[in-house]
Amino acid sequence: MATKAQTQIPSHPSSPLPEVVMQQLFEAHRHRVFSLCSLLVVEAGLAETLTRSVFAQAMQGALPLTQDAFDSQVVMQSRTLAEYSARASQTKNLPTGADDARLRRAIHALPAAERLLWVMHDVGGVPMERLCTLLHLGAAESFRRLGRARLQILEQISNSP
Repeated sequence: MATKAQTQIPSHPSSPLPEVVMQQLFEAHRHRVFSLCSLLVVEAGLAETLTRSVFAQAMQGALPLTQDAFDSQVVMQSRTLAEYSARASQTKNLPTGADDARLRRAIHALPAAERLLWVMHDVGGVPMERLCTLLHLGAAESFRRLGRARLQILEQISNSP
């Protein structure tokens, strides 16, 4: 069953783009953005809200709207909305498939900063240099946090039933 965020473009009346162009951009990037958002937050409703916010903010910003622009908005939206960080640390409403559930529990057990780095770099493929700029972190600190996140995920997966 498709969710609202996956089938309908967010409303943003002040966008400089024609609606047909916005719809095409939405369709081209919706799966990637929603997938990243769903790893950053636990509840599907929050993932949809975050996805819609990412598209609304990106489409009101500067052009061109590339994958990098949407990735930047995922980072910025997940960093600035404290509600998402607070709720993302909860481990309820996880899928019931054993492997998927263990991985999701491991991801959501990470502190918000490490979770954001791991999801955007290891899952989303955003270059570390770009993440350092977006998160205002030095390269050494970013790699330290990413390494810690990877280790925590491996430990969580290997220790969970």
